[in-house]
Amino acid sequence: MSFLKIRDPKKRDLIVDEFLVMKKNIQNSFISERLRDISAQRELSKFFKPIMETQKDIKETLVKEIKPITESIRELPAVPQLQAIAPPPQDEEDAEEEEGMMRVGKIAHQYLSEYAAKQNVDKTFGIYKNPIDKQYYIGNTPIDMRDNNLIICEKEYEGTPGLWKLIISKRPNDDIYTVV
Repeated sequence: MSFLKIRDPKKRDLIVDEFLVMKKNIQNSFISERLRDISAQRELSKFFKPIMETQKDIKETLVKEIKPITESIRELPAVPQLQAIAPPPQDEEDAEEEEGMMRVGKIAHQYLSEYAAKQNVDKTFGIYKNPIDKQYYIGNTPIDMRDNNLIICEKEYEGTPGLWKLIISKRPNDDIYTVV
């Protein structure tokens, strides 16, 4: 606001005085409001202090009890995420023990383990496991695996490292396949 445009000196002084009084009232109002907020916060702190101290003690005891457990968990070896697939059994005793597991060859196991670890895998067009029916799919088509081979629509494809890398990898090497 420009007070210089007011030509009458008495009127200008009156308006300036009113402005200064209003400014001081606003400042005082702001300060008193802040003081009320601070005093209310102090009162709440006094009121809730016993509860906060109890919660702090509980938290400290829980942290002390949980810390050794978390440290021992971190020391455990990593558990593979894909447990439904096992490498081919070495002998017949192992075959009987792992009855409920899918049998795949070494090549398929290598690439499916890479899939389970989610390392450079194609999540859009590659193989995925439906969590509901536990079946593997490529797109909407269910697939089966026998040793290293893939069975898609009742047709069996030889499971070479190139085929598996092409299906699993996000960016397969162009040297491993040819376009027909």
